[in-house]
Amino acid sequence: MDHLKLRFSNDNVAIAFLYCNYKDNETQTPKDMLASLLKQLVVHRDQAASTVESLHKKFVARHKKPTISDLEKIIISVAQHFGQVFLIIDAMDECDQTSQRSKILSFIEQASQSPFKLLATSRPHPADIQNSFKTALQVEISAHQGDIELVVRNKISAARTQGVRISPELADDIVMALLQKGDGMYGSFPEYGF
Repeated sequence: MDHLKLRFSNDNVAIAFLYCNYKDNETQTPKDMLASLLKQLVVHRDQAASTVESLHKKFVARHKKPTISDLEKIIISVAQHFGQVFLIIDAMDECDQTSQRSKILSFIEQASQSPFKLLATSRPHPADIQNSFKTALQVEISAHQGDIELVVRNKISAARTQGVRISPELADDIVMALLQKGDGMYGSFPEYGF
């Protein structure tokens, strides 16, 4: 994100970010996620803020709250105020498939027709994500054995400094077990427009 902010620091570009967290499945609803994206877009442009403000007044006057569909339309409308809109969605696979991810994937499909450029990260196994991004450029990032071993040995060392007794043999067994489990662990980064 920092790279995008530096590269596209002019007024005609907006950057919005979502981080999906499996621990927040109860509170991280599609409506809240879309509202977060909208808020991030609005702060970039006064014209966008006035568009949203007038829509907000209409909803208040009718004693209604915007639906997911309303939010999607508003976001796409607000995006038209920009030359480019970068959306970064991290850890898509951590969203619950039925209550969250399907709605976000639906929005992404709609947004692909707008000035959006999308970067989404995910593990490769969710079929719905794979199907949604089957035509997108994908970059695979794998954990290297040496990196995994370094992290595990550092954690073991930190545990030892806190008084946890771990023999050298047990430390080696832990490292070997985690290296075997970590084999093939990677993230996939479907990428549109970057």
